[in-house]
Amino acid sequence: MGSAIIICAELVLCCLIFPTLILQTVGLFTAHWVSNSTCDSIGVIYSCCSGQDNNTCKNTNGGDELDARVLGLEVTACAMMMVALAMTIFGIWFECQDDEDEDSECANLVVVCGLIFAGAGILSFVGCMIIVGNFSPSQLGWSFYLCLVSGSFIILLIVLLLIYVLKEFVGCIYR
Repeated sequence: MGSAIIICAELVLCCLIFPTLILQTVGLFTAHWVSNSTCDSIGVIYSCCSGQDNNTCKNTNGGDELDARVLGLEVTACAMMMVALAMTIFGIWFECQDDEDEDSECANLVVVCGLIFAGAGILSFVGCMIIVGNFSPSQLGWSFYLCLVSGSFIILLIVLLLIYVLKEFVGCIYR
């Protein structure tokens, strides 16, 4: 019975990780984070400028136009999401298939995946806030918003999970 609940929890975690990973990856690897007077499509990894002399895409070498910290935060967030997804899939298929023997190991795996996922969301959100501090809202592009939605969604899930856990914990104390 316990492992069925844990497998359901891991499937839910996997269904939450995968869409945010897609949003994060597409946002990270596209060049529509911001625009300015010299370039209309500046990305974290590369830029594509149109105009008289700038009709090519070029590598930004770790954020020449943007703050280099954003590149590190967003790449780390994407990598952490990939690790959480891989651990979740590994847990579903290999660790949590036994009935009663390894419930605590499965629960530990779910907690570790959740913590990695939470850390990824916070890093992505912080990277987006660095951009917000340096550019006006009219300069922000859709790639930025994809990563912002990904990080914000994860933070929302963390808050909802904490509310649920605290509600259950307080309920256990007063029973």
